[in-house]
Amino acid sequence: MVRIGDKIGNYQMIRSLGSAAMGAVYEGVHERIGSRVAIKILHANYQQNEDIRRRFFQEACSANHRLAGPS
Repeated sequence: MVRIGDKIGNYQMIRSLGSAAMGAVYEGVHERIGSRVAIKILHANYQQNEDIRRRFFQEACSANHRLAGPS
């Protein structure tokens, strides 16, 4: 379970942005450079399901590609 103020990697969770069936989204801020990001966390009850983890990762890759724009 993630709480406001927790750190994940170099990011500190500063507020909840929302929750859905499979996960929750938080606003995080990089501790050294101050950049703000949205971080989606898969709910614990789905973390052991390989198919769901794979789809979750594919969604993250797809979102990252869309944000990066055409190369």
